[in-house]
Amino acid sequence: MRGGAWIRWVIAGAFLGAQIALVAADANGPFVDEGLYVVAGLRVLEGQGPADGYARWFNGSPFAWPVLAALGFRVGGLAGVRLVAAVLSTVTLIAFAAAAERLLGRRVAAWGAGLLALNGLFLALAHFAVYDVPALTGLAMAMYALARAPAGIVWPILGGIAFAAAVVAKYGYLAMAVPLLGLLVAVRGLPHAVRPAAAFLGVSGAVVGAYFLAVFGAPYPSSASAYLGQTLVRSRAHIAALQLVFTAAPLALMAVGALAAWRARQRWLVATCAVAVSLYPTFHLWSANFVSSQKHAVAGFLFAYLLAGVTLDRLWRAGRRPAVVWVLAVLTAWGALQCYWQDRSWSDVRPLVRHLIGNMRPGDRILAESPWSYAMYLYPTGIVDSPFAVIDTAYAAARADPDGCAVPWLVGDPAGTQLRDLLARCPHRLVRSIAGEQYYLDTTRLRVGRQDTATALYRLP
Repeated sequence: MRGGAWIRWVIAGAFLGAQIALVAADANGPFVDEGLYVVAGLRVLEGQGPADGYARWFNGSPFAWPVLAALGFRVGGLAGVRLVAAVLSTVTLIAFAAAAERLLGRRVAAWGAGLLALNGLFLALAHFAVYDVPALTGLAMAMYALARAPAGIVWPILGGIAFAAAVVAKYGYLAMAVPLLGLLVAVRGLPHAVRPAAAFLGVSGAVVGAYFLAVFGAPYPSSASAYLGQTLVRSRAHIAALQLVFTAAPLALMAVGALAAWRARQRWLVATCAVAVSLYPTFHLWSANFVSSQKHAVAGFLFAYLLAGVTLDRLWRAGRRPAVVWVLAVLTAWGALQCYWQDRSWSDVRPLVRHLIGNMRPGDRILAESPWSYAMYLYPTGIVDSPFAVIDTAYAAARADPDGCAVPWLVGDPAGTQLRDLLARCPHRLVRSIAGEQYYLDTTRLRVGRQDTATALYRLP
């Protein structure tokens, strides 16, 4: 192995080891999205995916990540799914380091990879079984391919294929075409980037366009309206505070490296990284929609940490090693805190699932908040014959039975409006309740907050 190249493999190995430890710690049960993708993948493997209509409202292909998730679940349950995500995320880190080495040298690549591995949002996303994970892997591989494109169009074509895979995995990654094109210009220079850019866009556009035409009958995903139409809206001040906390450390590290790169006349690279890290925060502020903003930010970090690596490399070579050690210590603590609160930001309903598995009768249905967290276990075990027997309390009126009093089981937050209204008019009785705690970012005080939670299970007498 070439001298010094082993460092990134050590970083990748340590990162994967940390991810395996986090998965083994089993800090929380499935988030609703994790359950949704596992169930959707199981249904696709059974040939029921098209009839279920996931393509109409998924913002990623139900035939990509959900299928991988289902296979992981069949082998190892929830831990199996999360390990698949961890392996893909390790590939992301390796591809990022390889791209950084091509662009800025081996030392910068090692620093950048180490810093990315310490980022708390990336640490949490890396074992989060959602379709952002394979999309991020495709993006990192596209970066590597374009960074390897000093001449010819073979690597731009390969980059186009990788980017198309990222977009098919999650449609929102289409916006990352802009910084990828900037990266290509940074490598080739503007006068020589036209032909490879055409090859990159032609291949990725053909693959993505063919997929959209096959699934939606149009060259764009109609399911995007499902995301944009969500009512989970927060004030722009709240969203701005979230983005500030998410990006403060990467931006601070990036700023010094950006100045050094600008002076070294790598101005297209600086501009590209600035655009990449601002794309999704700008979108969330514009749309006033905060959903998944902590996951979307990580895509921009793949570019920001290129220049962050420059920062630490300059500090180290300038002899300011105590400062580097201090920075790494602070980032390690901050990353661990971010990962800790992200992993514990929803309720673990598995104790209630176990009660349901032991007590539900054939043909029983259940009204549930976060229904896919329950369907992920009740459907594969045969307790319910369809995942749609687990009915979302938020959409009960539009689903199988508008009268919740006829459904044998109810589960959710007893203080929540939907469940409280049902209990006020239905004869269900409490059979089990669990208490827990969730962590969240208090944007009014810019600190991590904790709140006690309760989830209760009710049954018709």
